[in-house]
Amino acid sequence: MPDAAEAGSVPPGRERGKELSREPILRDRIVEHLKRGPDSISGLARALSEGREAPIHRLTVAGYLQALAEAGMLRELDRPPSKLYQLANPESHWSLHQRLHRILQEQPRPEREKVRLALAVLQQMLGRPVFQAELLHAGFTFLPDDLERMVVGDAVRRHYRDLFGRRSSPRIEVPQRDPLLALKADDPVLKSEAVAELVRRLAVRATGAEHLVADRLAAVHQVQLDLGAAP
Repeated sequence: MPDAAEAGSVPPGRERGKELSREPILRDRIVEHLKRGPDSISGLARALSEGREAPIHRLTVAGYLQALAEAGMLRELDRPPSKLYQLANPESHWSLHQRLHRILQEQPRPEREKVRLALAVLQQMLGRPVFQAELLHAGFTFLPDDLERMVVGDAVRRHYRDLFGRRSSPRIEVPQRDPLLALKADDPVLKSEAVAELVRRLAVRATGAEHLVADRLAAVHQVQLDLGAAP
């Protein structure tokens, strides 16, 4: 009797789709390590070298830290005899894609629904189909099988890939034949309130305006004005 994979079925609790993975770049690993708290160049070099055949040289780490500090992503702390580095802002290094993933992870939705919402938001905000590599960069490691692939000409594909070379951040490596994904124009998710709410929350967080958002909408009350009428 064929097993579940041979039969094309999906084990209970699992959705049909594709698991993705990527090797974190050194910058990502530095940021992830500093989320735990400040550390020195030597401490970072040791932590980043764990599990590697060839250790990462201290000077390599120092170069990355200096560049990140000059970009305003890290702060240098003088703690003689060492210099410590810490994140200037835990979210300052996040791209649009990563901020969107973080917001969606705070919501109790099935992973399949989160991916579709993320695709809809990016599709709406960027005005184009989304590369699979972008969803991987965001933090999604599972893609449902029913996501629509867009077939475009080589010139259009090249134009979309060239967009990522205009600036060094966010650094998203898009393979030459990476699939382009998009929801159909008549997909109700594109015009849903959930997508509008995600865009609103992205704007609020990106501008640091969380403190201006009310916990709940205030009820509108009509107040009777005393106009001093004669008795």
